[in-house]
Amino acid sequence: IFIDLLLGFSFLTLVFTIFSIAAMTQAINIIDGLHGLSLGTSIIITSTVSYLAFINEDITILLISLIFISSLAGIFILNFPSGKLFIGDGGAYLVGNILGILVILISQRNLEISPLVCCLIVCYPIYELLRSFFRRLISKDSHSFEPDNKHLHSFVYTRLSKICSNKIANPSTTIIILLLPTFTCFWAIFFYANNKLLLCGIFLTIFLYEIIINFTYASDRKIN
Repeated sequence: IFIDLLLGFSFLTLVFTIFSIAAMTQAINIIDGLHGLSLGTSIIITSTVSYLAFINEDITILLISLIFISSLAGIFILNFPSGKLFIGDGGAYLVGNILGILVILISQRNLEISPLVCCLIVCYPIYELLRSFFRRLISKDSHSFEPDNKHLHSFVYTRLSKICSNKIANPSTTIIILLLPTFTCFWAIFFYANNKLLLCGIFLTIFLYEIIINFTYASDRKIN
């Protein structure tokens, strides 16, 4: 209720919307470290948006989503698993920007869809972004705004690369990590009108993320 009251002011709504789109833009760029990871995550999220648009008869968002999915899929088949084509930073920013706008619009245009659906379906990339931001803020590292290898996909890839070749470890890591956005999006589809279950899905996703990253980090240190 308190957040709804704050967002009743047009200026705060504008600032929050800009911040949300910018966050999603950067979040996709952060996870663009392995073949197919950012593209696969974006396809899964956009597919969820298109399904929600379909069941709510929002033809405009449905058509835009399907066009966007087709564009992403065309690059995905060349990016995963061989890495024959990359989207680069500019491509990641563009994909994240469009994705952020679509996720906001599907809830704003369809009152039956809880805003928490938006939070849930983008939970993995956004949590990766927020976790990285606060981790760097707490560490007070002078290079805190430069790329590092302390993300979930980095830890999983490092662990797998020690037991198999890089050619196998790269796509294998992508498949493992894509289970997270797949989980969040299926949860959102089944419970898109239930706020309590959507909140449970968000906390469960964060919990699973922390389990995976801490288990991978601990096992990697044990090997070393």
